Amino acid sequence: MVSVRRAAVVLVLAVVLAALIPPWFQNQDEERLDDKLGSGAMFDGIAATYDLLNKIISLGWDKSWRQVAVSAIRDAMSDDGEKLVLDVATGTGDVAIEVLRQFPRVQVIGLDPSQEMLRLARAKSTKGSIHWVEGQAENLSQFQDGQFDAITVAFGVRNFLNRTQGLGELRRVLKPSSTSRLVILEIAGFSSEGAGIQRLLEIVRTAFISRLVPLVGGVISGGHFKEYRYLDKSLHAFPGPGAFQLALKSSGLNPIKIQQLAPFRMGPYLIVCNPS
Repeated sequence: MVSVRRAAVVLVLAVVLAALIPPWFQNQDEERLDDKLGSGAMFDGIAATYDLLNKIISLGWDKSWRQVAVSAIRDAMSDDGEKLVLDVATGTGDVAIEVLRQFPRVQVIGLDPSQEMLRLARAKSTKGSIHWVEGQAENLSQFQDGQFDAITVAFGVRNFLNRTQGLGELRRVLKPSSTSRLVILEIAGFSSEGAGIQRLLEIVRTAFISRLVPLVGGVISGGHFKEYRYLDKSLHAFPGPGAFQLALKSSGLNPIKIQQLAPFRMGPYLIVCNPS
C-alpha cells in the first residue's frame, strides 16, 4: 500500500505541474488518432521506453502493485499438481516474471498483441517456465475451456478492443473451481461525482493523467504523444468500479475482493474474481 503522506505529496506536485504545462500538445495531430491506438501496433512503437515510463508515471510504485496482484492468486496455487497461469496483456512480461518468482513451480503463458513487447519480454526471462504468445484477449481459441488455474491482467482490460468478448474469453479459459482466480489491476475511470475535497482530488487526478502523463510519456518516448494521450481517452471510456463489477458478473465472473492500492485514487484498483 502507498503511504498517505507520499500520495499527498504527489497530489501537490500534480497540481503545480498540471497548472504549468501548456495544453498545446493535447490537440496536436488529433486527426491522426486512428484505429491503431490500443492495438499491438501502437504498443510496438512505445515498447523501448515502456518500462522506464511505467516507473516514472507510477513514481516507482508499479513493482509493489504487481507483487500485490500476483500474491492474490495464491489460493489457486495452494494444492498439489501442475498449475498453469495466463498473463493477458503481458507487455514486457513483468507480471508473468513475478508469477514465476512467487510460485517457481508453475507454468506461465504471457500473451500480448505486440511483437516488440514480447521480444523485450523474452530478453528479460532467460530462465524459468514462461512461454510467450502473440494474441489478444478477445480471441483465445488456442486455449481450451477451463485450461488455466489463474489469469492475471495488469492495466490491460481498458485496451480490450471488445471488453465484453474479452471478459467472456477469460471466463471460458479459467478453470471452473472455487479456488481459480482472475486478478485484474486497472486504473479507475474518471468520476464526476462527489463534492468538496473529494471533487478537488478528482480534478487533480484528472489533470495529472490528462496533461502531465501524456507530456512526460511523449517526451521520453521520442515524440509518441498521441499514444500517451490514448491513456487519457481509454480512462474516460472505462467504467467506474461499480459498473465494471456489473460487467464482470455479466461475463460469469464473481468479484470477491476489490481494493484501492493508493490513497486519493492515485493508483490502481485490485480486483480479484473467481468463476460464478
